[in-house]
Amino acid sequence: MLFKNIFSFRLGLAYAFNKYPRSTIDSLGTPYDYRSVMHYEAYAFSKNRRPTIVTKQQGVRLESNVHNANEQARIICRKHDNVINELRTE
Repeated sequence: MLFKNIFSFRLGLAYAFNKYPRSTIDSLGTPYDYRSVMHYEAYAFSKNRRPTIVTKQQGVRLESNVHNANEQARIICRKHDNVINELRTE
């Protein structure tokens, strides 16, 4: 996070950048998804047209698009089906 480039703190949006420990997050065993439709883009909330978020992993771009949303919906449906099947076998 490049907080110096973010304007949202003056607007009361600081909560949008809260970081949570791994113990609080349930990733359902999936790797971190930089292309998630839920992920802010690199320039989100920028006050000076400079990046507000940079990735730890070099070469990764922060962007979301409709294709990613459709793929994520398919993944969620598969995970949901897996959970339902597991519950049925218990």
